[in-house]
Formats: sequence, C-alpha cells, structure tokens
Amino acid sequence: AISILEFLIDKHKKFLEPYQRLSSLYLDLCWESSGSLRKHYLDLRAKYVSMAYDVDPTDELNIAWKLSDQIQTDQYEEAILTAEKALLIYPDDSEVYRQMANAYSFLEDNDMAIQAFSKAIEVDPENGFLYMQLGDLFYRDLEDYDQALTYYKQANIVAHNNAPQPYYGMINCSFQLNQLDSIP
Repeated sequence: AISILEFLIDKHKKFLEPYQRLSSLYLDLCWESSGSLRKHYLDLRAKYVSMAYDVDPTDELNIAWKLSDQIQTDQYEEAILTAEKALLIYPDDSEVYRQMANAYSFLEDNDMAIQAFSKAIEVDPENGFLYMQLGDLFYRDLEDYDQALTYYKQANIVAHNNAPQPYYGMINCSFQLNQLDSIP
C-alpha cells in the first residue's frame, strides 16, 4: 500500500488523497510500534501531513492534522498561526478553536486559552468535551476549583453517551473545595 501511494504522489503531486492516506497509515503503524521505529513512523506521518497541507491548506482534515502535529511537537506559536488562518476560512469550526486554546494553554497564556475555549463552546454548545477541557484549565492551571466544577458539571449535562465524562475532575474539585458531600 505504501509503495502504491508513494507512486501516486510521484506521478500526481497535487492529488491530495495519497498524502492523507499515507499520513493515516503511518499513524496506524506508529500505534503498533515502539521506540525508534515509533518515532520513525511519527516523523513520516508529520512529513505527509505537511505535504498534504501544502497541497491544500483549506482542506479541513489537513488543517486538523496540521494543528494536532504542531501541538504534539511543541510548535505552539505555529499552531496558533495555522488556527488563525483556518478561522478565516472556517470561522465556526469549534475544533480549530479548541486546538488554538490548547496551544495557548501550553504557552501558559490562560486568558487567550479561555477566550478560544469560550468561542469553541459558543460555536458548539453541545460538545461536552469542550466544557471538560475548559474545566481542566481552571482546575490544573488556575486552581479555580469553583469555576472548574461549574464547567465539569456543564460537560456532564451536555455529554452524550460516548463522550468522556468529567468525574475525575469533579471529584478533585469537590475535594479541594471541601464539598465531599456533593461529589456526584
């Protein structure tokens, strides 16, 4: 499969799908590997993600993968720039705002992270994961347990059956606030 996809890329440099398929394939191989082989597959994935993004920087999948790779490789400023460009094309993409918030959070710019998470929630108010991540920011980085608990509870309200549940954060906040009788 790899040889066929590389052949297609060699013959059709602007055909997007082979880059995306190779990126996905190398990610699958990465999860099945360890050590230096895992790093090798991650590097190849990053290479094809970057190439796919260069072919079409407006493709939503390319944007999502590029942001994810930039954050995973500690390129937070670059991720913010990628997100800003993406938001010019997709101003209502909650995932782009979420990734931007994560990049700001890693840079310890909590005000900007809160703004980006808040915009993501405004765009997608039924996404419990957004509330949970914002709760994590208030819990972990700001030690504002009351506000964290508020977001965790909201995450619980809007969470769907397959969404992550914020119980661990809710329990920790209740403990910090000495409200053990209110643990859900």
